[in-house]
Amino acid sequence: MATFAPRSPGVAVAVAGAHERARGEVAVSPRAAGIVMACFGLAILLLAFVLLSGNIKYAARAASALGTVTKLQFYPQQGSGTYAPIVEFTSATGQPLRIEGSVRTNPPGYAVGDRVRVLYDPADPARARLGSFVELSFPALLLGAVGALLGLVGGAVIAREKRRLAARAQVERDGRRVPAKIVKVVRDHSFGPTLYPWRVLCEWQDPQTQKIYKFRSEPVRADPRPHLNRATLDVTFDPAAPDHYLVDLSFLPKDG
Repeated sequence: MATFAPRSPGVAVAVAGAHERARGEVAVSPRAAGIVMACFGLAILLLAFVLLSGNIKYAARAASALGTVTKLQFYPQQGSGTYAPIVEFTSATGQPLRIEGSVRTNPPGYAVGDRVRVLYDPADPARARLGSFVELSFPALLLGAVGALLGLVGGAVIAREKRRLAARAQVERDGRRVPAKIVKVVRDHSFGPTLYPWRVLCEWQDPQTQKIYKFRSEPVRADPRPHLNRATLDVTFDPAAPDHYLVDLSFLPKDG
């Protein structure tokens, strides 16, 4: 597997390979995760559009009245709480009605005595809504922003994985293959608890420049030491970008 990481002077450290193993019983590729995230973001965007469109249509056909905030309903939460306005208004037929705002805030968005616009369906005035931007548009816009963010992050993950795979293919095609001396096997928990904590550290010294290149394998599930009956591992790297390299662990058992 390809292992690419930020370059540091004289040392090539591979970290991207860790992302090729999911934290859990199932390995999930970054590309698959990016696609799921992008699709989920798109679904949320679509939902936000439907909600916003529905609210716009409702506002266009609804009757309007002026109401008065008569109370701020407090909803306690741990250590704090939020407030929702209680509004009383009279419909065009003279029916007195009382509604509660659907958005709760802290500090309160209204004060007792505030005059507010109320939208209602003449056929069902009891299901009225406050005609403010916060009540009609903000929730849908906030949902849309979350969906857009998820979509952008998912797209970025897909693009990054595409670049990583392209770099890996280039290393496999044009890279220099060298026998790197096995230094040690370590348990790596830098990404937190994982089923794939084992890495093999190795190094190779360029006989011409005497420069030492250090490599770290992709994470593997089982301790590889019983299978390391050799002094070196084959490593393919890009001399122009030595932080792009492949440590060959293909000899390990498939379940390891």
